[in-house]
Amino acid sequence: MKIRNNKGQATVLFAAAISALIGMTALVVDVGVLYVNRLDLQKALDVAVMAGAQELPTDAAGAVATAGQYAAVNGKANDSVALEVLNENSSLRAVGSRNVNLLFARIFGNGASNVTARARANVGVIVGYTGVVPFGLQQMTLNYGVDYILKAGGGDGNTGNFGALSLSGNGAKDYLYDIENGYQSPLRVGDIVSTKPGNISGPTMQGVNYRIQKDPTATFETVQSNSPRIIVIPIVIGDPQGRDTVEIAGFAAFFLEGVGGSGADNYVTGKFMREVLSGEIGVGTDFGAYGAKLAPY
Repeated sequence: MKIRNNKGQATVLFAAAISALIGMTALVVDVGVLYVNRLDLQKALDVAVMAGAQELPTDAAGAVATAGQYAAVNGKANDSVALEVLNENSSLRAVGSRNVNLLFARIFGNGASNVTARARANVGVIVGYTGVVPFGLQQMTLNYGVDYILKAGGGDGNTGNFGALSLSGNGAKDYLYDIENGYQSPLRVGDIVSTKPGNISGPTMQGVNYRIQKDPTATFETVQSNSPRIIVIPIVIGDPQGRDTVEIAGFAAFFLEGVGGSGADNYVTGKFMREVLSGEIGVGTDFGAYGAKLAPY
């Protein structure tokens, strides 16, 4: 009987198995590397477009510049990012690519590969907001950079109403708290809120000055987005008679200029802004208060 020598065959099979194992390792490890890099690039682009969207819709060039800065800080040096403003300054999108060095695949002559990601942030009208200040401005056309009286002084009110609202409660302390901190429950377009008749000059002056002293050197041109001097107030519809109710038609942002007059003549002024804020966006009347959210590319 002839005995076969299988040593040669075993060597060939072992070599083939090792090659297959190395190939599978290369595939698993390098696919993981690509996946992690793509996620990292996606996060960088998401942060970039959301940061840039804060400059929309008033400054398209500023939105692109800000987004580019955030992409550079949160991404990698070799990332390539293209940014574009769309839809009349209401949308900012980004396309990015990154060259990734591979680990095992270079054994087979493939040393690097590209990953790509896309992101988009849309800006829309705020239809719901938490943190409004309790002044209700009657619905009107608002012009950017113009001063408005947010709470009227004596003689300028309407049957005892001067623009103040009762949100947290009817007391003077509730009203003061809402000026200083903003009303801490959400309000939406269509909600009915109570008016607060009377001039309430003491709490008004105290609350407004509190916010101003939190950022005393800010101006309309230099104010930062997190300043307590940027306030959001409801735009309202109604003809209140004494303690009454009005309907919220929308929300507007103002730079809090100051409080003036004493006693019954006390009034509050603010300069109208177009500002991107943290709020619920939807279909509504544009009063200059906007929100931003990530959207499908």
